Amino acid sequence: MAFSEYGSYDGMGLAELVRKKQVSARELLDEAIARTAKVDPQINAVVVKHYDDAERQIEKGLRDGPFTGVPFLLKDLENLEGTRTTSGASLYNDNVPDHTGTLARRFLKAGVTVFGKSSTPEFGLMPTTESRLFGPTRNPWNLAHSSGGSSGGAAAAVAARILPVAHASDGGGSIRIPASASGVFGLKPTLCRARAGAAFSGGSRPRSRPLAYRFYRQVALWRGHRSRNSGGDAGRRRAAFRPWPSR
Repeated sequence: MAFSEYGSYDGMGLAELVRKKQVSARELLDEAIARTAKVDPQINAVVVKHYDDAERQIEKGLRDGPFTGVPFLLKDLENLEGTRTTSGASLYNDNVPDHTGTLARRFLKAGVTVFGKSSTPEFGLMPTTESRLFGPTRNPWNLAHSSGGSSGGAAAAVAARILPVAHASDGGGSIRIPASASGVFGLKPTLCRARAGAAFSGGSRPRSRPLAYRFYRQVALWRGHRSRNSGGDAGRRRAAFRPWPSR
């Protein structure tokens, strides 16, 4: 698949190509890796790369979902078993969790291939993405400008066409700021709508964890896929599930 052709599809379009066997998940992964190698040295958006793990995901068999075969990045706050999760902090530079978080499991259930983690400031607490551990993430449109934060890596990677959609999170502007800075589409869902799972029980404030986008139709599909309730959440009120946008 040509470089320009890959960049013209959104995640749903790439998944459709995989379903029709016009392209394989491995070919999409190879393209995402090649794009990362080409542009990431300038923007510093993909700070944890686990390509071998992504290849094993494909070899094991991806789940049949709306985004099967689509390359994907988790924000470097979300655990994926056997891969580094640093939270942008030197303290956790060598942290390798022994479990996969609730949201990561849902992303995998949607069929994506997770090949790395996108940059975030320490613990996702700042409106710019400039961690001491990894350094600043640059805006793809102007390398002298900030990509915003705290989901600056996700927004920069999407804007640079490394991939069409990526995980992000927002408690106080952390999707909205980077989306504005990098010119991508972002949505913060209602608090507790995107459930974080048991890791956020015990009095911790649950955080909305949506994605960074370039195409609107992905937002509606992802929002519905991630909004199912899960046990052990800090926000325990269970609203009836309704696909969005409702008609």
